[in-house]
Amino acid sequence: PWLRLLLLEEHEQLDSEHEWQAGSDRIGQGDDCAESAETPGGLGAGSSFAQLRTRLQLFLYETLCNLRISEMFDIIIDFPDSEPALNDLKLALSKTHQYPQLVTSLHQTFERRLLHPGANTSDIITQYISTIKALHQLDPSGTTLAAISKPIQAYLRGRPDTVRSIVTGLTDDSSSELFQELRKG
Repeated sequence: PWLRLLLLEEHEQLDSEHEWQAGSDRIGQGDDCAESAETPGGLGAGSSFAQLRTRLQLFLYETLCNLRISEMFDIIIDFPDSEPALNDLKLALSKTHQYPQLVTSLHQTFERRLLHPGANTSDIITQYISTIKALHQLDPSGTTLAAISKPIQAYLRGRPDTVRSIVTGLTDDSSSELFQELRKG
């Protein structure tokens, strides 16, 4: 959302500057202005401006996408409080289609920060639940979630205390994420 506002402001500012300059160039030209504005040179200038704006927008979307992908692990941890950042990423991904980079980055980050013997199984399960929710918000089709969840599921199958942690999470009526999801139905 903030990126869209920034781009709209820049677009309006550039349009007004372009109109001002075009108006100042026409001073003293009289009726010839209308004809000169429709010449191929005039169209070329407007066309190159549109191309520049399009390229700049794509660059900004790619930059935003790269930034949010690098922050994705923290965005998932903070979900649902990080929903605005997730919506920014969703918008940027719709323009740049950088889903493979997102999947690769999340795989690497999960391997490094979550899927190791030092991580508590209940924390891995809680993070997995947050991952499901966040990626469903990001990609309702479930394609990204399917690609991301396989290593987490495989790792949890290999942990000896996974079943115990799940049962504890389901029966613990305190603030367990599993219990909250079970109550939702």
